[in-house]
Amino acid sequence: MKKVQHHIVTIWKHQLNKLWFRVVIAFTIAYTVMVIASFIDKWSNDQELCHIQEPLQNCYFRQIISIFAPSNIEGFSILTVSILYILESHERREKRIYEAWQVVDNAAAAKVSTSYARIRALEELNKYRVSLKGIDVPGANLSEINLRNADLKEVDFNDCIFSNADLSNTDLNGANLSDAHLISANLSSANLFFATLSEANLSDANLNHAILFFADLNNADLSNANLSSANLNSSILNNAILFSADLRNAELWSANLSNADLSDANLSGANLKGANLSGANLSGANLQGANLSSADFRGAKGLKAEQIKSTKNWEEALFD
Repeated sequence: MKKVQHHIVTIWKHQLNKLWFRVVIAFTIAYTVMVIASFIDKWSNDQELCHIQEPLQNCYFRQIISIFAPSNIEGFSILTVSILYILESHERREKRIYEAWQVVDNAAAAKVSTSYARIRALEELNKYRVSLKGIDVPGANLSEINLRNADLKEVDFNDCIFSNADLSNTDLNGANLSDAHLISANLSSANLFFATLSEANLSDANLNHAILFFADLNNADLSNANLSSANLNSSILNNAILFSADLRNAELWSANLSNADLSDANLSGANLKGANLSGANLSGANLQGANLSSADFRGAKGLKAEQIKSTKNWEEALFD
């Protein structure tokens, strides 16, 4: 049954690509609507549909022909054109998608860093739910772009500018964002699994509930970033700047935070089980309720006894 339905849908879509077929369908629908409307109008006004002793077939024929009366032609034409416009929506969509890709490709070929047209084209493609997987636009200025919910798996955004961009709920699995400027960008609930963000500037960025499992954040600037409830398990944050970052309830199991700057960071409720914080700067950091089981704090700077006492399983951690 499903195969039959699929076959019918395929034939229907194929026929709709033909202009004459769309015109016929639009004409038929409009005509049917006009006939029904005419009958309803006469019935609601208690008008006789058929004359006394008039043959039934003559009556129906007269009613059907009456649709083409001069008084009805304008309404009939408008209705037909409106239906035809709706039937052509798929063709218009395909044309816009093709034109948007042309803009993106032309900007890339010309090696243009700043292109308002490219930003609008990418937003247009995303609006039509077109996958942007694997696009290559290194060095592009995409400030304030809205790519919410976009499919951006394995894209190359090396050295791109995404200041104040909306990348929330995007799928950036395996994406290259090394050296990217993501200042104040919204990456809440984004999937950055295995993404490369080394040397990236994520200061003041919103990464609330983001998935950064196995992400490479070496030397990244995450100062004042919102990483609350983010999944940073097994992520690499060597020498990362997390000054005053919000890491409440973040998952940092087995994360590598060696020599990271976590001064004034909020790590309350964070899971630091097995994390490497050797040589990290933790002066003024809030560790209340954090799980320190098997965490390595050897060589950590600015860590005070009162900070440790407010944590969980601190006795299982490694200290100098």
